[in-house]
Amino acid sequence: MGAAPSALTDSSSASLGQFGCHGNSSEKSQPLSTGSANSFAPSGHSRQSSSSSSATARLQQTLKRRVAWLRRRSSPDPAKQFRAFIADWSSADLRVLLDEFEALHALKDAHLGAAAARPQCSSLCQDLGCLLRTGLGSDTRLILGGVAFPVHRAVLAARSNFFARLFANGEDYDSAATGGADYPLDLCVPGGLDPELLRALLAYLYCGEVSLARLSAPATVAALCHELGAPGRLSDDLAQLLDTGHLADCVLIFEEAEPRARRIELPCHRALLACRSPFFAGVVEKRLAAARRHRRRRLVRCAVHGGGDGVGDAQLAEPPLALVLDEAVLPRRLAPAMLTCLYTDRLPDCLALRDLMDLHEIGRFLELPCLTRASEDLLVESLCPDTLVPVLDWSGAGTGSAWVHRQARLFLCEEFAALAVQAPRVLTQLSRRELLAALRSDFLQAAESDVLSALIAWGEAQVAARAAEIVAESQQTGAPAGFSRKTGGGGGLSSGRQKRAAGSAAAAAASEELSSVLGDLVSQGLRLEHLLCPDSLQEAVRRKLLPKDAGLSRPAAWLHAGGGGGSDGGYRHPRLFAPHLEEIRSVLSDRTRDLTLAQCPPEPPRRLPASPQPAAVAPPDAASAAAAAAGLWGGHGGGGPDLVATLPPGCSPIDPATAASLLRRVQELLSGSLFVRAGLLPAADRAALHRQAQLWAVREFGLPDSAAALLPGRLPDVAFHA
Repeated sequence: MGAAPSALTDSSSASLGQFGCHGNSSEKSQPLSTGSANSFAPSGHSRQSSSSSSATARLQQTLKRRVAWLRRRSSPDPAKQFRAFIADWSSADLRVLLDEFEALHALKDAHLGAAAARPQCSSLCQDLGCLLRTGLGSDTRLILGGVAFPVHRAVLAARSNFFARLFANGEDYDSAATGGADYPLDLCVPGGLDPELLRALLAYLYCGEVSLARLSAPATVAALCHELGAPGRLSDDLAQLLDTGHLADCVLIFEEAEPRARRIELPCHRALLACRSPFFAGVVEKRLAAARRHRRRRLVRCAVHGGGDGVGDAQLAEPPLALVLDEAVLPRRLAPAMLTCLYTDRLPDCLALRDLMDLHEIGRFLELPCLTRASEDLLVESLCPDTLVPVLDWSGAGTGSAWVHRQARLFLCEEFAALAVQAPRVLTQLSRRELLAALRSDFLQAAESDVLSALIAWGEAQVAARAAEIVAESQQTGAPAGFSRKTGGGGGLSSGRQKRAAGSAAAAAASEELSSVLGDLVSQGLRLEHLLCPDSLQEAVRRKLLPKDAGLSRPAAWLHAGGGGGSDGGYRHPRLFAPHLEEIRSVLSDRTRDLTLAQCPPEPPRRLPASPQPAAVAPPDAASAAAAAAGLWGGHGGGGPDLVATLPPGCSPIDPATAASLLRRVQELLSGSLFVRAGLLPAADRAALHRQAQLWAVREFGLPDSAAALLPGRLPDVAFHA
């Protein structure tokens, strides 16, 4: 019973297009009659037997009934159906419903902003700028006017041909362990090269920032380009540095994990590893400290022995820093992609979906925010019907990405109706939790008839999967499967009645099983008060998914003032379905255009101005914000909830300064134009707007969504004033 309707639905367009849907019945059946005769009768026969004619007639009648069934079963256009539903509404009721939809539209904008929020991630330019300022892992010094500038040879050589030639004849010993070699620097630039200009020049080479006006002067730019050469894009220069391995001072080693696996060594640069990952920074710092201690011990031994053994800097040379990696943490096949992202902030586009998921987990373990961010971006870009279910399952797990999970859910809500038509198998593969989350959304792009059809298809798939598991288990154990497809027995005059009775019993059993599988999904996911399609309602009642007294939607259920009831007797918003919103605007526009000014004077505009002035909000000073945060987050004195005790076990405690910044961020969001415009709408749900602002802020700070419940429901300084 469950497989036949889906198969007929898939072939409905082809059947209707081939057999025709217009004219009388003979015109409909004429192409089919010709095709059927040609396919069943040999080409050389001039006469057909009576049995062949009767078979053809029966086939025609069967296909006629099938076409008629398909025409009855095909659901009408949701937009046309909704337009017919609101055709006799008054203009006042339509404006009330339009206000409701416009408030939902503004809330959706806030919801999208909160869903896209995630912690800030430092870029390649920012990390290299920090590397220059701190001098971490510097292996040489530039000397100008008695001022030493710790720098990194690999970065400067990749960015400038001048420095590549300067460092080409440098020492071979481990300069990072010895403190680095000194290179006096003298460049011919207008006005001379002073330490301030050199500092600005290094900042430009490291991170592409022009921090000094003199550096951007045309004469200075021309002189520096002549001396240093024009650098390319930062990511391109560093990608070439990785490919060539020039001045590499670190090696990632993968040992032979399997008998046939060969040893792999990937050259890289420890300064870049250290500036992009706190994990690698700690490892590099420990190894360099150990190398310095080892070198001092060797120098002491040389001094004790009188230094007559000819030990020099070349013999004291240290090999490149070797980092042996465990393939259980970083598989060797993903190491090149990780290094590419570390040097360029990008990942190759050819990576498989499973590789992106593994790289995200690797980035979290190795504290590589750039790798985590790049893998998340590619996962979201790869969302399509084929990847939606795997991405939802992975991102919803504990090791997945909450940001990717939110984007995948948004994709499901936006493409729900299209998936139901073009890729129904995707919806049947969803987990119960993901399906229910989508159906509960106010922004699901689907009519209630589509929701009901998707629920039935999902339930049928679950029933079929359960039956397949029972059959497989019975085949393994040798026990009977527990159900039988036998529909009747015996012969004679009562065989037809027995078959019909058995078929009815089987249909009733299938409906009961479908109802038990769906459970409360129908009551929680379907908004029955907004169902407009009578065919869908009859199908659900026939399958005992809805009570027999269930009726179609009525206008009062769509209007908040009408007290329309949901399953709990309270009002539930109609979904922000785009075709419904467009139809309301179209109907109101048509009525306004048809009326003359004398009959209906123009009403004052109900829309907000393009740029409303936000309410004047005085930001709290640091002392008051810290005091409020201490009472809210610390649980001392203020009587507020203790966030440290409420957050999940894996979350780090929050200091009062961070809590104060979080409160200020919530206030900034509520004072912004997005939330002010939404709050000024006539039907605005301000509690929901505050909830989205709180979620937005805690996600930017990297906190779980449960932390939003500990924020005040509404900051006292924020108000929506017209």
